[in-house]
Amino acid sequence: MKTSKKTLLILLVLGALTASSNVALAALSFNPSSVTIAPGQSLSVNISGGDGNYYASANTNTAAAQLNLNGSTLTLTGGSNTGDTTNITICSAVTPSNCGTLTVTVSGSGSSSNNNNNSNNNSNINAPTFSQNNVTMAPNTTQGVTINGIGNYFISNVSNHSIVTASITNNTLNLTANAAGSATVTVCQSGGCGNVTVNVGGSSSGSTIIFSQTNPIVAPGNTAKITVSGGTNVYNLSNNSNPIALVATLSNNSLALTGVTAGTSILTVCDSGNICGSVTVSIANNAPTQTTPPPTTNTTSIPQSYAQALLSQILAMESQLSQFQNQLAQLKASIQVLISGNFSSYATPTLPTNSSVVGKYTFTQSLDIDDSGPEVTALQNYLTAKGYYSGPITGYYGSLTESAVKKFQAANGITAQGNVGPSTRAALNQ
Repeated sequence: MKTSKKTLLILLVLGALTASSNVALAALSFNPSSVTIAPGQSLSVNISGGDGNYYASANTNTAAAQLNLNGSTLTLTGGSNTGDTTNITICSAVTPSNCGTLTVTVSGSGSSSNNNNNSNNNSNINAPTFSQNNVTMAPNTTQGVTINGIGNYFISNVSNHSIVTASITNNTLNLTANAAGSATVTVCQSGGCGNVTVNVGGSSSGSTIIFSQTNPIVAPGNTAKITVSGGTNVYNLSNNSNPIALVATLSNNSLALTGVTAGTSILTVCDSGNICGSVTVSIANNAPTQTTPPPTTNTTSIPQSYAQALLSQILAMESQLSQFQNQLAQLKASIQVLISGNFSSYATPTLPTNSSVVGKYTFTQSLDIDDSGPEVTALQNYLTAKGYYSGPITGYYGSLTESAVKKFQAANGITAQGNVGPSTRAALNQ
């Protein structure tokens, strides 16, 4: 069979393409060709050959080593068990059949066939130094620590991988906090090793400090309390923006707020993981105080008691008004006699006095702070008439009534205890 020139040309091109393809299918190689790595140590392996685009096809024992592939650089981190081995297979992305296998052994020496200077020893003849030797972090956060030394750094040990994960990029120690606790990361270079202590707090990056009131209000001279929760449950008062208007103290998770003068203050509370929260406190003259009658467990007794007190007050006022009307009538009659000039029928009128305004009331009950009712109303009216009480007539035995009773007791030779007992009752009924 004759072969045309055109057919021959096609065959020559196909042969050239096949030869080129065979060059591209050359097996992958690694530098170093095999690796011995210390527990927790990180080191890099360079990949060459293939088409330059690689992927990790297999890792026969992930407990022995973890891998990270970035371009042609394979970064390996040794596992925690000395003596473990693994075979890592890397393949070309374009030609998946073109692969290479790297054997990794975990050993205390931490050396490789081409990098015997990375020994894991505890000598500190030429130990690296760090921008921070003690690092405080919250879980799920990352932080970098600068390493100072001669270079070729590797991590020889992490005391607790469940608390912190570490890796090295150039001269930066990358720390990732996983859970609350403390761990030590040992970084080495040729000639010595150094340690970084990592303390991980109990709060996560998503946690917040929570206050029982979002905008508490306190009156000057009064103290209110709110509670703090969230975070690590170990708190400190980081800032008080206006200590002139507000005095704030923190005890465990209880925040005491004492108003000094009208204004506002922003309080910042932080936990041991540096998670913070703020609350705005208003100091106002119209803030609720403790002078109002306290609530009782029986909600229906409050309106009933106040209705009784109000009725008693109305009756007392009606009695007073009737007495005033009688006295006014007497005054009117006397004035008319004086105008007429008939002095023989003139009688000196009885002028109104405090005692006549009060009227006669017999006290029969023992009274004390927080009592209410008609007898308290009568007591307040009596003490007002005698000049001991200057507050409102409410029918509620509060601090003002108690103070007035003490004055009355002192004036009548009775021990000033502020409550109405038998001796005080007898003096009131005289």
